[in-house]
Amino acid sequence: MITRKDSEYIESKLIKTGEKALIPLFSELIDCVNEDYGFSFFNVIYENNIGDNSPRLYLITDNPDDESKYRDSNGVNFAPELQELIKEKFHEIVSKSDKHEIDFNKENLFICFGEFSHIARIETFWKIPNDLKGQFFSDINKDSDFKIQPLLGGCGLLAIYEDIKLEDEKRQIKISEEWNDHFITVFKDFDIYGYIQRDGIDIVFISREKYQTESGNDLMNFYR
Repeated sequence: MITRKDSEYIESKLIKTGEKALIPLFSELIDCVNEDYGFSFFNVIYENNIGDNSPRLYLITDNPDDESKYRDSNGVNFAPELQELIKEKFHEIVSKSDKHEIDFNKENLFICFGEFSHIARIETFWKIPNDLKGQFFSDINKDSDFKIQPLLGGCGLLAIYEDIKLEDEKRQIKISEEWNDHFITVFKDFDIYGYIQRDGIDIVFISREKYQTESGNDLMNFYR
């Protein structure tokens, strides 16, 4: 999943809101995987003929911490040992019966993973009225030692400072907690999945000098 228009994201929203239910086989699979390996998977999508005509089994979590567990040691590819374990468990469950709601092709099955809450939290923030978001940024900018502006395309903010004393980590943590508390208070009524209350707002602290060096005072350049 990369955007809110991806089919996997749209289907996962239906699972989250209870508008669609997993078939029993998939429920059994994620119950086993979550219990055995400590994941928070809530959706499974099976597709035939992906890429090189191999089937794909896509397990989707809503816990960002799971990503480090389903990636390899380099943090780039999926962990092959986990893929193999899940593939074996899936074959075991499918083999219990000859009748299934889906015609499964178990040959060359590719196991992959995705995280739902990152996109859902951003989409939630996008749907909040602009005047309310503007008031939030106005509130935290008031009497602040930082120049604060929204991060593009996400649920976050950039806090630019000039005073070297503001590099103090403990002070930044305290300020982050205060801003997050206010963020949750203001937007909790829009938080249909609970991710705003769980994860808060992303905050990037950066010195004016570093910001100027990296972006030339242009926020678009900051992302390049």
